[in-house]
Amino acid sequence: MLLAASRVLARQGTLWEWDDYVFQLALAHFAPQAQVPHPPFYPGYVYLARTAKLITADDVLALTWVSVVANMAALVFLYRITVELLGCPRTALTAVLIFAFAPAVWLHAGVPLSDPAGLAWALLALWLSLLSFRKPHWLPAAAVALGAAFSVRPQTSLLAFLPLAVAWWRVDGRRRWLTLSALAGSVSAFYVTPILVAAQDIAGVWRWVRYQAQFVLESDSLAAHGWRLALVAQRYFLDLWVLPLLAIVMLALSLIGVRVLFRQGHKRPLGFLAAAFFPYMVVAWLFFNPSTGPRYALPYLPLFAILAAVAVVAIERRLVPRGLPLVTALLVVLTAKLTLPAVLVVHARPSPPVAAAAEIKRRVGEKPFRLVYHASLFMHAQALFPSVAKLPAKNQEELCAVPLDGMPIWVFGLAEGGEVAAWPPLPALSRATRSRYLQVPFGPLTEACVLYGRGWYQPEVVEGGERAGHSFRWMAREGEATVPPAAVDLRLEIEATVPLWALPHPPHIALLVNGRLFVERVTSSKEWREVVRIPAAYLHATEPNHLTLRTSETFVPAAPGTTGDHRELGVKLWRLSVRPWDDPHRE
Repeated sequence: MLLAASRVLARQGTLWEWDDYVFQLALAHFAPQAQVPHPPFYPGYVYLARTAKLITADDVLALTWVSVVANMAALVFLYRITVELLGCPRTALTAVLIFAFAPAVWLHAGVPLSDPAGLAWALLALWLSLLSFRKPHWLPAAAVALGAAFSVRPQTSLLAFLPLAVAWWRVDGRRRWLTLSALAGSVSAFYVTPILVAAQDIAGVWRWVRYQAQFVLESDSLAAHGWRLALVAQRYFLDLWVLPLLAIVMLALSLIGVRVLFRQGHKRPLGFLAAAFFPYMVVAWLFFNPSTGPRYALPYLPLFAILAAVAVVAIERRLVPRGLPLVTALLVVLTAKLTLPAVLVVHARPSPPVAAAAEIKRRVGEKPFRLVYHASLFMHAQALFPSVAKLPAKNQEELCAVPLDGMPIWVFGLAEGGEVAAWPPLPALSRATRSRYLQVPFGPLTEACVLYGRGWYQPEVVEGGERAGHSFRWMAREGEATVPPAAVDLRLEIEATVPLWALPHPPHIALLVNGRLFVERVTSSKEWREVVRIPAAYLHATEPNHLTLRTSETFVPAAPGTTGDHRELGVKLWRLSVRPWDDPHRE
């Protein structure tokens, strides 16, 4: 009951990741030819979730409850595998407890992704394959389970491939053919047929398979990450346990478990474990994105749980009075304490993307607005703002291309909004999860972005005095800046310091808008503040606008022939602000 309750508690309350939204979309429209979901398409998981939706009538509940139930089943299958291998129920229960409360496992127990269900089916196939060594009549059932596992999550089904192959090799010819038929029928029924029926276009499916394979090699693989083995060790082992010291303890216990099995003569169980888990480990380390390591490590964590359990039980029997499971209890309490706060957050609080979107909608109400979102939040923007005009922006340059037409602009995933929706900075969240979208900046874009070009020096920060901490930038004799397209009048505010103390004469300063002289004056005050209204007639509505600031006088701080600052300086700019004259965000 405790294990079941802990799995329910881990159910993710809202969608969080990019892939979460892809699977939600697949519930309504399974379209492999359109990369919904992306290769290898996961038809088994999609149809399991569709079945769950008949009961829950809600996408998020359907996706997450499939994972919760699957994680519970995975614990049962892990127990059966360990008993079948070692014949020791106590070791099996210890392995289940270590595995269940491992931070990466517990935090992924209720995610709306295929990983928990894929692992459960793979462990079922693994158990049946192991069982068929003693009872060969179970081999066809193992083949059917492997086909189902392949349908739910093909990557994870690798766990059962070699053990099934070895068991298949040991049986007679008739049972071999029966097993091959069961495997072929299972893969065909659960994987191939749903994809072909849904896609109705094998060329489109094959195109996305090739694209995904190329993407993995060029973006996700270890080679694409420069063969950074330290990153693999960090994300695929150390971060799984949140604390590096705990990870080292678990590794040490696993190695002790190997030694104990060797001394007890259990070489065949070790060979079985190696055949089951090593191929997947190698594939994961070589080809899967290390940044998502804790999620991709889930399928081989049973190996460490079993080996560590062997060591823990041996230690308890040898060193603890009456063999009480005190070491097991200590490990469970420690890992649960590390993970529980993060589990509660994910379960009870909206994910940062959902929270940011909800706040935007609350403050906007029924008014029309335009959303500018970071490209990494594409799926979130499409799902959370389905009827809103949207534009992606990867950087400030793309943000500066968003036109100003009088409609309020809100940003989603861009720092220019000035506000942030975030989960608490818990180590378990940042290390043992996918570690993305833990905070999402958002807010109204009250000022247009300004790109500084030729004639402007890099920003500097005042170190002391009244303006300590304020940033500024120097302009030479002429500086150019780019602002977004605009179909409405703009409000331009300039706050600058004119270095009269270093200039021979008060300077003539001119402002040009798209090459047309707009403002010209002689500045005799050190502090220059200007607010001007630029009519839409001066502006481009469909392409960026260019502002040019000129001064007739400059100076060079360092004397000729000496070391120091030899820049030509004309105006010290504190602030250049551009916004629509009639503020669209004003109530």
